[in-house]
Amino acid sequence: MDIAIATARNCVIALITIGLLAPVPGYAQDARKEAAASMYTLAKSEFTAGRYPEALDKLLEVYELDPNPVILYNIGRCYEEVGQLAEAAEYFQRAASDSALPEG
Repeated sequence: MDIAIATARNCVIALITIGLLAPVPGYAQDARKEAAASMYTLAKSEFTAGRYPEALDKLLEVYELDPNPVILYNIGRCYEEVGQLAEAAEYFQRAASDSALPEG
């Protein structure tokens, strides 16, 4: 794995201190967030089953509904799993630099 990708990925992990594809609190606040939560659940199932392209498509939809740095991180993980390391690094960097990132 490229050192820059590993560093960005580890930085995100350290900052948000959550597990892979962990639920994001606060989704049930409105219909848009409820739709995002439903799609997120599907994405998590796809990722767990090793269907990374399908998980990626769903996570991109989730991010459109509810922009959240945790989703950016998970998009990066999908790109990493399918071997698109430049895209993975981009999403890890975006997640790490997002101002909405929770303090660890």
